[in-house]
Amino acid sequence: MNNRTERLCRRKGGSNKALANIERAIFMRTIVKAVAASALLSLFVISPALANSDDAKWIRQCVSDNSDQHQSAATIASYCSCMDNKMPESETRSVTQWEKSHPKAEEECSREAGWVGK
Repeated sequence: MNNRTERLCRRKGGSNKALANIERAIFMRTIVKAVAASALLSLFVISPALANSDDAKWIRQCVSDNSDQHQSAATIASYCSCMDNKMPESETRSVTQWEKSHPKAEEECSREAGWVGK
């Protein structure tokens, strides 16, 4: 039992029932926080799976176009995914073509992906 639990228990009269209620409340609060964190984390895991096949095609092409840039595969994939996310859905140009006309997005995605030397 920690100091906070002891203080709360003394305020409630010090009974074992009060202590059990306090510990149960602390436990439930911890469980709720863990479930909320898990739900949030699952959004980051599921989001890439929700990308449509057109997005996947553009990202694959971007990775291929940048494969000679001496960056890790993870860096290139992260960069290409970021650029694809910044492009409007109606865009018909490839990521490589689009990035040339959007230097601000290119800079943001390079920084976010950890691109070295860009």
